[in-house]
Amino acid sequence: MQSVPSAVAATRQKPGRWRAAITAAVGAAVVLSALTGAGASPAQAADSAYFVDCAATANGTGTQDSPWNSLAAIQAPGGAFAAGDSIRLKAGTTCAGSFTASGSGTSAKRIVLGSYGTGAKPIINGGGGVEAPIVVRDVSYWTVEGLEVTNIAAAEGKRSGVLVENTGNEVRSGITVKNLDVHDVTGRSDRNASDRYVSAGIQVRLPAKSSGLTGYFDGVTIEDNSIRDVKSMGIAIVGSPNGDDTINHNRNVVVRGNSVLRAAADSILIGVSVDPLVERNLSYDAGHDAVNRGAIAGIWAYTSANPVLQFNESARTEPGPDSMGWDCDWGITGSCTYQYNYSHENAGGFYLECLTCFGPAQTDTPQLVVRYNVSQGEGIVNAGSGGNAKVKLEMYNNTLYNPGGAFDIRLAANSVVANNIFVGSSLTRFDTDRGITVDRNVYHGFAGPAADVNAINADPLFANPGTGRDGLNTVDGYKLTAGSPAIGAGRIISGNGGRDYWGNAVSGTTAPNIGAYNGPVVAKKP
Repeated sequence: MQSVPSAVAATRQKPGRWRAAITAAVGAAVVLSALTGAGASPAQAADSAYFVDCAATANGTGTQDSPWNSLAAIQAPGGAFAAGDSIRLKAGTTCAGSFTASGSGTSAKRIVLGSYGTGAKPIINGGGGVEAPIVVRDVSYWTVEGLEVTNIAAAEGKRSGVLVENTGNEVRSGITVKNLDVHDVTGRSDRNASDRYVSAGIQVRLPAKSSGLTGYFDGVTIEDNSIRDVKSMGIAIVGSPNGDDTINHNRNVVVRGNSVLRAAADSILIGVSVDPLVERNLSYDAGHDAVNRGAIAGIWAYTSANPVLQFNESARTEPGPDSMGWDCDWGITGSCTYQYNYSHENAGGFYLECLTCFGPAQTDTPQLVVRYNVSQGEGIVNAGSGGNAKVKLEMYNNTLYNPGGAFDIRLAANSVVANNIFVGSSLTRFDTDRGITVDRNVYHGFAGPAADVNAINADPLFANPGTGRDGLNTVDGYKLTAGSPAIGAGRIISGNGGRDYWGNAVSGTTAPNIGAYNGPVVAKKP
């Protein structure tokens, strides 16, 4: 089997607490361009810090002793901020309107938008009158951190919390968005709307192919953010104006440690990127309170090369045309890897592959790898790709527990489904034609397909199945106990990533266990 990236070590940071409500009323929205402003500015020095206290009664000069008192008052010396500068909003205050970045930092001296003082994170409230309260457009080496962002309006529209955008032909580098609380953004949850893919809690946007513009980002990190109750996607990396493909794709994209709760559309959508890494994120209740839910998924990728999505959790995506936990969608090239993830109670099931949804797959044969994942309460694997032979799925060593429901397994030609554990009540469909290989799976509650000549139709003897809850670390019930027929009974698979869901080693030369657990036996829970 084709070798794909193994797990990337990372430590999940706990998201910050959310503010329960907006603490101050918002007046008319003011769109800031840092090129203009009403307040006087201090003389610029190297690595200057500028201060904003939106609770101050009088406007100052931008020093800590004499801070500006609104976003509109900010005036960058010389018309743009310089490498090493920082703009600090006072903790515990609320600023109305929008901040737009100007000037670029360097890899050694980034420009930072953050906070100062003690207390709650400062709030930037767009009041629904701006596209985004924070705009990072056509600049490099900016960090946005430690703020609370909201942008609520009476009616849906093209709105985000944070907008990172490249609108030209330049390569922009080094953008980091971290430790933000983004909530109550009235974007677009109507999947019939023409701008349905350009609203998000945090959005990265490139110009579409049709524009002729070639700009992209080299280095985007979206990390440890809390996003909740947005009438839009949670996090989205897309082409404009509506999720289009782009001439060039982003490089060095990392989306890590983010929490997305109750986004009205997809929780996390990663597109137009080369080798993006999406890890240790969680998606709960995607599609909640949508105007028109349409086709959504928890965490998914499209029009990208070699995305790796690992150590994520997706739960309770609400009913719609798709509504899976995971999805490799149109425009994927190279490979698309889902590994070491946990999904549960997603209305549309475990996994969707839809590479031909908007036209044929690329001229290469995308390699789709789904391995060492745990699924609870989900029975659908829809990886048929419309019968297109230029897609191959390798689905191995997953544990799928759905005792109260049927399994519906739809596969592309030449797929390989091996070493999985399926626990369910019946089998509606399991494709085995068109060169599909089905081998050494465990089936319990129903008989496996006849094509699996090495099938094991028996109880896998889990430690305590069905006890998974919210949290990646709640699935120890799917470890194997003494006497399990899955122990050492798997097919040897080279390039298997080298570990199981729990971090136990997996050999490429010795028969592994069947399922997502390859460790020592554990005691059966009463």
